[in-house]
Amino acid sequence: MSWGILAPDTLVSLRRQQNLGLASAVRHFNDRSVPGLGGMWFPMPILWSVLAVSIAEELRVPALPVGNAIEALMMRQATKEGLADRRVRGIRKMQGLEDWSFTNLKRRGTYVVQPIRMAMVQPLVALGFVRGCRYGAFTIHTAGAQMLKLPVMASYRRVLGEWAHGRSPRGLNKVIEDLSPNAAVPDEVRKLIFARLIGGDDPSASRRRTLVALGTGPSASQLDATEPLSGITPDHWTDLRAGAAFMDLRNAALAVLYRLEHCLLQLRDANEPAVLSVGEASKLAGEPLAVLRQ
Repeated sequence: MSWGILAPDTLVSLRRQQNLGLASAVRHFNDRSVPGLGGMWFPMPILWSVLAVSIAEELRVPALPVGNAIEALMMRQATKEGLADRRVRGIRKMQGLEDWSFTNLKRRGTYVVQPIRMAMVQPLVALGFVRGCRYGAFTIHTAGAQMLKLPVMASYRRVLGEWAHGRSPRGLNKVIEDLSPNAAVPDEVRKLIFARLIGGDDPSASRRRTLVALGTGPSASQLDATEPLSGITPDHWTDLRAGAAFMDLRNAALAVLYRLEHCLLQLRDANEPAVLSVGEASKLAGEPLAVLRQ
């Protein structure tokens, strides 16, 4: 068996996902550790989706294209400025876009293939902002209605509703600025989201509340202990430790992959055959392999 680069010498704009096929396992351990958050790591997409679902209900259309359109609109200023931020999508996709109408932005292909809203299905439902199993069939639930009644959200909803009806409402640029992915969530909305995160008597809310009470997640040294930290149940502690161990294992496997790829790329750049035998690969990746085998 030999290791080699199975790709052309020149690759243009190649995107790879080096997840080792473990994405579902990562999601599982994340959900066991901090239940209900799915792929949410900053709160602004919750606002976009609540607004989108509300407008979709008014228009009597599926929420999915409306969600895409609103998310794309909120990227307008950030994409024009070319901000290098993980929260910004579509910098290249929408570069030079002139038609920022609702009709155009909701079209398939105008915005990115993997919008942020795809990671919002679980938290939107778990935190009580919407009902439903699929984004396209979502309807506003109790917490979503509560959010829309907040004065600042009611204003955003009015302006975006007019925009969705094909108008050019006054204040649209202000809404885009306020709801930009790198903007601060309005204080009253932030408080509501936080209350939903830690409220409730179900086991998922209890786990989230316990971690919030810690201030920060358990450190690596703390997770080495078999006894849980004060306030954390034994089952939750087991899940936290298992998740941390799994991520350590994944990172060790990636370190082996990176070491081998680095060597193969060096061979290719030196115009030598980018191929390694099993013995050569084992020797080159000896250190990360030793970590992986521990």
